[in-house]
Amino acid sequence: MITFRFARKEDLKSIKQIAEETWWPTYSKFLPEGQIETMLNEFYTEDSLALQMDNGHHFILAGEDIPLGFVSYSETEEPSIIKIHKLYISPKGQGKGIGKALINKVEQIAKAEGASTIELFVNRSNPAVDFYEKVGFLIKKAIDTPYHQYILDDYVMHKPIS
Repeated sequence: MITFRFARKEDLKSIKQIAEETWWPTYSKFLPEGQIETMLNEFYTEDSLALQMDNGHHFILAGEDIPLGFVSYSETEEPSIIKIHKLYISPKGQGKGIGKALINKVEQIAKAEGASTIELFVNRSNPAVDFYEKVGFLIKKAIDTPYHQYILDDYVMHKPIS
């Protein structure tokens, strides 16, 4: 049975661990090693995650006996849109419905807050694009964002909340 709970600062080590377990096997197939290291060091240190929490990112942990995945989301300047910033499931938790359950959880929260859309950015080469489409996200546009010496080539995807 999948359980959910909002993460607290004492959960930052678990969030960091899930990210590290997930990033290397996923992103090493289509991102340079240096970009993965840079992004992990910039966004997934305990200090960086704490700052994200302080700046309005909500983290939800999901798992069985231990956390196997997490999602982070926040409100946006557009009150009708809730943005998912991160969604990662550790390799040992993949295929158990945790990703879909976390998206459903964010959708319930967004609906309760009066939002009509969930938004996320995903690398255009990421196989997760197919997953997001299966759970109701649509590609809104492609964007290229300079990031250090790299280009983040993402899709902006939206899911209408019913």
